[in-house]
Amino acid sequence: MYSRLKKTDSAGYTHQLQIATGNGTLKSLFVHNQGADLVYLCFFDSASTSHTGQPPQWAPVPLPAGAYFESDTPRDFTAGLVVCGSYANDAVNPIGSNLWITAETLY
Repeated sequence: MYSRLKKTDSAGYTHQLQIATGNGTLKSLFVHNQGADLVYLCFFDSASTSHTGQPPQWAPVPLPAGAYFESDTPRDFTAGLVVCGSYANDAVNPIGSNLWITAETLY
């Protein structure tokens, strides 16, 4: 079964998306950085959305101001999947609500 999620805040953007709370496969991901700063996309195989100060579980993806990121490379997860924006690449330092995130999973 496929699931497509779009996550925004009331202004149209967010800083993280809890894509899943169980196991599955990330099929595609689209992110737009509407902010004025370089941010890093950090990924966690986790059902929790509380990752401030933690190192990302997979290599972070740099996303310059105004840039888009797209991926259709499948990525398996077991506990759940969270993607969030961070000002740092070695530990999550949450950004403001500057990301437009769309994800599609198979579970």
